[in-house]
Amino acid sequence: MGICTYDDFDGAWFTIASLLLHHGDVMPVTEILLIDNNPEGAAAGVLKSLEAGVPNLRYVPVTTVRSTAVKHMVFPLAAGEIVVVLDSHVLLAAGALRAVLDYFDRRPGCRDLVQGPLLHDDAVTVCGTHFTPVWSDGMHGQWAVDDRAKDPTAAEFDIPMQGTGVFACRRDAWPGLNTRFRGFGCEEGYLHEKIRRNGGRTVCLPALRWLHRFERPSGVPYRLAWEDHLRNYLIAWSELGWDTDPVLRHFAEHMAPESVRSIHDAVGVELTHPAALFDGALYPMELGEGRPPPTAEHPPQGTSARPPVPCGDAVAAVTHDDPQVAELLTHRRLLTHAHLHGWDSVLVADSLETLSACTHERLRCGHAPQPDLAVHLPEANGRGNGGTAGMMVAYRRAAYRSVLAELPAGPRAARRWLDRNEPVPAWLASKAAEDAGP
Repeated sequence: MGICTYDDFDGAWFTIASLLLHHGDVMPVTEILLIDNNPEGAAAGVLKSLEAGVPNLRYVPVTTVRSTAVKHMVFPLAAGEIVVVLDSHVLLAAGALRAVLDYFDRRPGCRDLVQGPLLHDDAVTVCGTHFTPVWSDGMHGQWAVDDRAKDPTAAEFDIPMQGTGVFACRRDAWPGLNTRFRGFGCEEGYLHEKIRRNGGRTVCLPALRWLHRFERPSGVPYRLAWEDHLRNYLIAWSELGWDTDPVLRHFAEHMAPESVRSIHDAVGVELTHPAALFDGALYPMELGEGRPPPTAEHPPQGTSARPPVPCGDAVAAVTHDDPQVAELLTHRRLLTHAHLHGWDSVLVADSLETLSACTHERLRCGHAPQPDLAVHLPEANGRGNGGTAGMMVAYRRAAYRSVLAELPAGPRAARRWLDRNEPVPAWLASKAAEDAGP
């Protein structure tokens, strides 16, 4: 089970307490992943402390993406076969979790997305079972009620889409959320269509009843921006092959036309960049001479930063007196980032400049990422024995997991490894040549 939170200790605490109090028959065999999307915030320390007192709870700090799409990370991290994802301010009716497990037990291998009816504050009245596909106030979807859900013992029924405050899916049937989403929203409808294309149903299970705390008297702590909404919808609709004209028309009613055009053009650049062929593209970030200090626009080390050319994410570089050790540990950190996000493919560059200048020809593969491992080193550097500026590595999951297993995690072990092997760029080039064969 994954609970995603952002500066919401009270919501997370009450959600977890309710699970323990009202779902005691299920919780002893349930892992709780508490995904904290602001581990630098005031709530982080007390959220992490829950690990000591709550059985099977694991605190997971996530700074590499700031988005409701962080829900995707629950799946690669989860140990269980059935994954339930909750917002941190959602309460489930007694029996709801058991009903979910029974649903999947009766349907081995099922690829469905299971949701349930939203209850009014009285915890009795059903006020939403699904969304209708209507645009309103920067969002695609409006709540509606199907009377079949008024009986909690009724059978499931198909729905077109719904909010993602609560949903359940088999881990191996999860179709993923686009790794390029930023900020709030856009999963509704998009996720449901991906499930259907993946051979599953999108259903409302009346027994999966839930309450959602909508009110925020102290304000919403995370970014809510029309620009993020529009960008996410354009990316999602493009991925699905849907017409983006209705998206543009709707947002043009709420935003300046030049802003809509600017975001549309920027998304077009992003989606046609070679890095868009990968689930993610990464480069190391260092704060030093010529770099801006940490601000809201330029996050501190350890956080994700959006580059001027929107083609990848920055991950904090490892610092060490030995440049080769720093290079090895930084490359390992970048691959760990890809692993934690469950990416099937990743492009790793040695800098933002290298990534921004990336072309298909420089990747040396016409339809990246076809090879499991492809390395590009600048011609002037040969096999990496000189400088390494301009290095790019294209990975599929099997290859980067293999490299992760071989690269040591600590400075001393890294130095010993380097004493036995070539520097990382040359070692990777040799490994790619071996994998390619004669």
